[in-house]
Amino acid sequence: MVLFELSASRARRARERDAMKKKIAAMQRCQRELDKLGQVEGCGGSRLRGNLMRVKVALTAVLTLVLISHAVARHHHHTTEAVYRPLPAGARDKFARELKKPEIKERLFRLTKVEVYHQGPKATQAFMESVLNRADARGQTLAEAINDRHYYPAVSLRGWDPGDDRPMFRAVLDKVLAGSNVAGFATGNASRHVGFNGGRQTYVPGTGERFGIEGTDFAWVFSMEKRIRVAELTEQRRLAKLEEQRRKQEQAKPVVRASVRFEDRKTEKPTVMASNFDDRWAGITGQ
Repeated sequence: MVLFELSASRARRARERDAMKKKIAAMQRCQRELDKLGQVEGCGGSRLRGNLMRVKVALTAVLTLVLISHAVARHHHHTTEAVYRPLPAGARDKFARELKKPEIKERLFRLTKVEVYHQGPKATQAFMESVLNRADARGQTLAEAINDRHYYPAVSLRGWDPGDDRPMFRAVLDKVLAGSNVAGFATGNASRHVGFNGGRQTYVPGTGERFGIEGTDFAWVFSMEKRIRVAELTEQRRLAKLEEQRRKQEQAKPVVRASVRFEDRKTEKPTVMASNFDDRWAGITGQ
């Protein structure tokens, strides 16, 4: 199903590109016709040329706007696979405690099913990250974030039954609670030409959904990046301390010197081998 969705998306984008090329070609043909008409001489020729010039400028402006909008759309829907540092340990522990309630977990799964329907594990993980990040950034509980009527439409609030996607949702949620950050601190999701309220886009898995930082949540992103740097510095110091302790232990070990002692061994007389031959049988006496 995911492969079918990807192929359908690629085919749709190809049709959009073909349609755009046809529009541009039609505008260029119209502009060439206007250039030919602008060469008309005779009565009222200067007035006609002036009107045609204004039309030509207007068409050029429209063509420029079309090209810019097409470039922006391509940029928005281009797949981005940037690698971001994970969140510090324990950053989502409070949500893990809240998700122990079955109704909260089920509500998150139903919301995820609606928002990233059949878009695969990557989009699912990015969406769950964005929900938890937004709740953390705005001081909300997870229950408040997934039932926010100011952010989600009514169909999303009702949700869909996860069905066969439930095992995949559980596996993805474990990664999210461990501090994954594939969406790049995203606090919102969008599709088509919807923006992020003045924020910036951070992750596009190429399945139709886009993820980014909402304009009101940048302060939280800066604080989280600071926490990550502090955690990394603390870990580096811990590892350096362990290495220093190991070197000290190596230096404190006693040095064992190997000594070899040579001893003079006395030569021993060779022993006489005992014989099993019966001398009496051979007629030999011991005299």
